Amino acid sequence: MTNKELLVKYSKILAKEEFVIGSGGNISVREKNSIIIKKSNVYLSKAKVNDYEKVSFKEAEKFYKYKLSIETPFHLACYKVRQDINAIIHVHPINVIAFANKEKVLKNISYEFNYILKKEVPVIDFFEPGSEKLKYNVSQKAEKGYNGMILKKHGLICLGKDLEQTYLRVLAVNRACEIFLLSNKD
Repeated sequence: MTNKELLVKYSKILAKEEFVIGSGGNISVREKNSIIIKKSNVYLSKAKVNDYEKVSFKEAEKFYKYKLSIETPFHLACYKVRQDINAIIHVHPINVIAFANKEKVLKNISYEFNYILKKEVPVIDFFEPGSEKLKYNVSQKAEKGYNGMILKKHGLICLGKDLEQTYLRVLAVNRACEIFLLSNKD
């Protein structure tokens, strides 16, 4: 499978899991000095190969506002600070957003969490989607080696060596948040 075909495959899986609504969420992969990322206003559930654009990092920085996902800046920033990262998934799972309303960090809550994520997952304060503040805060956490970041009132970002690992990290964070919420019901 090509990277674009893999992006379509995982986009549909993420939509089927109901981790996004409408055109929300985005997904990308690195190919050398380029990024392949979802175009703006594309539903993950309806994504096709031509809904993903391959552009150099420099082109993406200049032209993302016209064509690419609004979150392109934090994708680029993460790829720049982490050479071990080749895939990024950003989605809006209900459990994760609910968790962020209660806590500041998601700690090791299960064996699978520790095995898949390797490290706790911080909650980042709310910053406007696509903003420089969001880009800065996300890239700062990525640079510190975090493989997942929860965005308050917004969603989840997971980083990985490939789309499969990144997707497993999304599942692990979502499941850990669900375990936490079920364990702490009033």
